[in-house]
Amino acid sequence: MKLQITIIGLGQIGTSLGLALNPYSEKMVRVGHDKSRTTANQAKNLEAVDKVAITLSGSVKKADIVILALPIQEVRPVLEHIAVDLKDGALVMDTSPLKTPVIRWMEKFLPENVDYVGVTPVINPDYLEDVGFGVDAARSDLFAGSLMAICAGKNTDQKAVNMATQIVGLVGADPFFVDPAEIDGLMTRIYLLPRILSSALLEVTLNKPGWREGQKLAGKAFASVSQPLIADDQPGAVASMAVNDQENVIRVINDLIRELVSFREEVEEGNEQRLAKRLLSLQKRRDLWRQDRQAGAWSDHKVSHDLERSSILGNLLGFRTPKPPEEDEG
Repeated sequence: MKLQITIIGLGQIGTSLGLALNPYSEKMVRVGHDKSRTTANQAKNLEAVDKVAITLSGSVKKADIVILALPIQEVRPVLEHIAVDLKDGALVMDTSPLKTPVIRWMEKFLPENVDYVGVTPVINPDYLEDVGFGVDAARSDLFAGSLMAICAGKNTDQKAVNMATQIVGLVGADPFFVDPAEIDGLMTRIYLLPRILSSALLEVTLNKPGWREGQKLAGKAFASVSQPLIADDQPGAVASMAVNDQENVIRVINDLIRELVSFREEVEEGNEQRLAKRLLSLQKRRDLWRQDRQAGAWSDHKVSHDLERSSILGNLLGFRTPKPPEEDEG
């Protein structure tokens, strides 16, 4: 019997997951559901899913694995809707940036015989500069050679964690395990803060005198910094993350305010050479990050052994717990 994987939410992440699993379509059935029927059909035409389910309930009733590839504001209502239809032993995964609130929702709504494991995808560095979103931005290698964070609730069965790890391997990513609170703190800075900055930039430009003329001159820098807020479903996601992650959000905003005050003070001092030195140092550090990101230079997280995809798939389909790699005797 084929393994059924249901992907709910067929935007860039959900469709890319389906595309990455396409080589194994003879061994599994990929069922897709999206609130937009047009989007769902588009994902099917791309062969990201084998079937399109019209209803949420129908999409999960036979699913062994359910992946919620949704903006965070949609996770709770969808989870509440599908909970009663999940079959015994099913695994629910999600790709939301935040994990602590999602774990709370999972603990509240999931039946005892259903497990949850969260993942945080990291995209292939080849696509870092792409500004597209939605199903049109989906790629079969979106996660290839990158990391994918894995975290689980305190009561999650190890078998479910192994299954999630195997899925991560099948889509071409390297798994690394992280505490939910830790990943939330990191994602607030690197995922949410750019969107907060984008919002602040728009507030001090669009709603200020002079924009009527300024809009004629706004160029690449303005377009780049303001772009994060316009991505698919981002306004709702930013609001939901901010409300559900208040402590982290307030902390990073305070850090940002301190840096802006420091920058203002240096401008007031009028020391151009000192300010230029500070900016150059930041530019160099950013360039180093970009080089490391492109090279995937994360030796502390790389798996220590190559996992054959066929072996991974065999373990997954057989629901067997993989044996840990043998360590060399030292």
